[in-house]
Amino acid sequence: MPIVIPEPPFSEETADAIRLRMFDSMVSDLDIAEGSMAWNLISPAAIEVAALYAAMSLGVQLSFLQETYGKYLDARAEEHGATRLPASFAVGSVVFTGDDDSVIPAGTLVATTVLSSSDVPQVFTTLEEGIILYGEAEVLVRATTATAAGNVPVGAIDRVLSTIVGIDGVSNPLPLTGGSDLESDDALRERVLIIVSSVRGAGTEDDYVIWAREVPGIAWASCVPLADGPGTVLLLVLGPNNVLVTGDLLDTVIAYIEARRPIGADVTVQSPTLVTVDVSANLTMESGIPESAVQSLVEEEVGAYFASLGAGDDVRINEVGAAILSVAGVLDYASLQLEGAGTNFAVADDELGILGTVALS
Repeated sequence: MPIVIPEPPFSEETADAIRLRMFDSMVSDLDIAEGSMAWNLISPAAIEVAALYAAMSLGVQLSFLQETYGKYLDARAEEHGATRLPASFAVGSVVFTGDDDSVIPAGTLVATTVLSSSDVPQVFTTLEEGIILYGEAEVLVRATTATAAGNVPVGAIDRVLSTIVGIDGVSNPLPLTGGSDLESDDALRERVLIIVSSVRGAGTEDDYVIWAREVPGIAWASCVPLADGPGTVLLLVLGPNNVLVTGDLLDTVIAYIEARRPIGADVTVQSPTLVTVDVSANLTMESGIPESAVQSLVEEEVGAYFASLGAGDDVRINEVGAAILSVAGVLDYASLQLEGAGTNFAVADDELGILGTVALS
């Protein structure tokens, strides 16, 4: 359970409270009514002292990792050897189709199709020259903007923005990966708290998780010790929004871990197999509250439980039930099932359970 930071003892130090205490220290027969000379002389000082107390309250807040933010969080993180991870570019490859011997210059722009007015096209540039042979050419591309939105799925890139003679179309046969946004305060805070509370040493489980999370583009990591016998380690990693880690980003993580692992450790780095678990239950609600009113709250609470799971952690039906009961308005539940069964859902060491649909009735 997260530590609750107590309210600093300055919250009641308002200008009115300070003014009254100052009046109490004065000669009792002075006129202290609003608009009097005493009032007019003391009020500006009381306002300034109240502002100082407010600044002191903020100073207390900023001293705790759980409460600080922005550049102050950056400073606290650096005390523990951590820095905010920069945004990174999604990379991958696309296949151009067209006439043989057509040249695709380096710097050619391709993009995703905008499907609605709220969509923003993701634009990519080729990193090398390509030549169409036998009707197609595979070329490396990188997003023009460093963002997690560049992690697009198979087939999302379908537009050639640059004018090239002899090119019919373009598509990406594999997802693009490695893109990430500038590390948020919440993500940096979580990473620093892991560092502070972890057991550090020459290759502990915590070490591998911390090392992996230091690579831009890695949002989640879990370590399975002795995965294939003595001396072996399985390190599982995912990008933002449970994006699988492949290609250059996976190579970067492997190289980063290789430079830090203990001598003799045989480390395998890969993404876990994501196992979707659907949840269903019949709810008993407080009088006058329909199930639809708590649908999103139940999804949020159950989702928070799933987010706490690591690789190989079974999905426990009692924990899911507890998450449901934590929602205001839910009195009880019945017929709770995980993937159609009323038992715990088993997860293998190299798998990660993620929440699918939540069906309430």
